[in-house]
Amino acid sequence: GKYLYIVARDGIASKVDLKTLETLAQIRVGDNSRGTGLTDDGKYLLVGNFEPHTAVLIDTDSFEVIKEYKIETTLNGEEITSRVGGIVQKGSKLYVVIKDANQVWVIDTAKNNFPIVAKYEDMGQRDGVTTPPLHDVYLTPDGRHLIAAVQDAAVAWVLNTETGNVVAEIPTGETPHTGPGATVGDLTF
Repeated sequence: GKYLYIVARDGIASKVDLKTLETLAQIRVGDNSRGTGLTDDGKYLLVGNFEPHTAVLIDTDSFEVIKEYKIETTLNGEEITSRVGGIVQKGSKLYVVIKDANQVWVIDTAKNNFPIVAKYEDMGQRDGVTTPPLHDVYLTPDGRHLIAAVQDAAVAWVLNTETGNVVAEIPTGETPHTGPGATVGDLTF
């Protein structure tokens, strides 16, 4: 609760002291940025970009970029680059929505060189065809279920992070957004 980390859509990430409201550091991480994820220990901040198609890992002490992930993958057999949608975290792991490929990548900051340790694919697949884009994402507090909004499909997909399987498709209406979500007991809203 000592610092606030925020990214503006112009690609400037900032570190703000919550006691004094002073901006302590700023760094350009992209040209068109969106979500952020902060590891539970507060050591690493990941910023997702629409442009360029990257995710940028920042050391929160030095407020310097320590790794850049180029978002290059395949969709329906074609090589593409993708925007980054939402980012959520649990412990040392950062879950990154690969918006245009309907994938979720998992980065583990507890491992050397901060590798991508898992890739969940086809999160928006219907009848064998992936229908992007994924957008917002919510992770239940226990880290077991990741809920991703699929905008064009008007549903949210529920991924079991332990098995890597999509376990539910929830009708939502047009243009769903999971937002920060809320879980009470066994119910998630």
